[in-house]
Amino acid sequence: MKKIILFAMAVCCMGQAMAQHVDPLLFDFEMQDLPHPQMDYTQTLDTGNYFFNDEDPASPYFEHAAKRFYGRKNSDNSFNGFTYSNIVDSVGIDSLERRAAFPGSGHNRSAQFAVAHGLTCNAWYAQEPLMKPTGEGESWHVLGFYVTNTTYNVLTMLNGDSTSKKFGGENGTDPDWFLLTIKGYEYGNLVDSTQFYLADFRSDTSAQDYIVKDWQWVDLSNWSDYYVDSFSFSLSSSDMDSNGLMRTPAWFCIDDIASPRPTGGGIHEICQNGLFKIYPNPVASGGQLFLENKKQQFSNNQYTVSLYNFSGAQVMERQAKLRKPLTLPQLPPGIYTILIHNKQQPVYSQKLLLQ
Repeated sequence: MKKIILFAMAVCCMGQAMAQHVDPLLFDFEMQDLPHPQMDYTQTLDTGNYFFNDEDPASPYFEHAAKRFYGRKNSDNSFNGFTYSNIVDSVGIDSLERRAAFPGSGHNRSAQFAVAHGLTCNAWYAQEPLMKPTGEGESWHVLGFYVTNTTYNVLTMLNGDSTSKKFGGENGTDPDWFLLTIKGYEYGNLVDSTQFYLADFRSDTSAQDYIVKDWQWVDLSNWSDYYVDSFSFSLSSSDMDSNGLMRTPAWFCIDDIASPRPTGGGIHEICQNGLFKIYPNPVASGGQLFLENKKQQFSNNQYTVSLYNFSGAQVMERQAKLRKPLTLPQLPPGIYTILIHNKQQPVYSQKLLLQ
């Protein structure tokens, strides 16, 4: 199973409902407590490259499935990439404002959250930093996560400073924006992307202009057909200098990354053979599914179709033929794994979203 490497970051819709109905694995940045208030992880480190895991060290997944968040601490005590923080600073009293979430806490009033700094950062499920995943690795669905601005960004966009402009300009009509873009990859191939505006002043109605000041859900549930093993996150802005460099501070905060736990039993490893198409996905609980074999579209073969819930327990096993309706049982909404057998041999699996 691969380990996650992150280095910067984001995006939105249906996500609140998903978060309420799916029992996700949350990467909540609470597992490694900081020793004191008003500090971030880089304050415990010497200069150089570093990573941290958002896992309980007692967990059996710690060594093999840990999510790795990478960064680099510089000689001036700045950093690039990720850190995690418990800093509270809503008024910009000192440089800590750059590592403080403007809401004053993590999502859902938690003590800790992650802070990203950099125009572009990458996240891999990989064994070593910057190592692309291989066929031996683990791909995951990610349902989404929460993001917000740092205090530094909010105050800069509200008021401007020596290098950055006040968003909207002096009369409030400049169409400024601050954008977080996330892209998901599998084996280096782009599978999907989403965008989320951390500030947006492009509306013709000034009352609709906004700067994100609370935790907002970035919804990736529309990626439900895909597994991803890596991410890239990038920041862009309307405020650029004459050299084409972004003047808006390249910071944001992230918390509570939601992803279903991978199921065991070797199910996952056969997901990517591309032999079958299963549709529709998402599908209503109790609704009908159709199976199509991309190489034998009109085959009369009968397949055994099994469904596994979030915990890996089997909740359905039925016989099905290609392009014939398969009626699902009434099950709670959420992410399931569907497994196809041919003559008792597993031949395909993928995630299925029940609504």
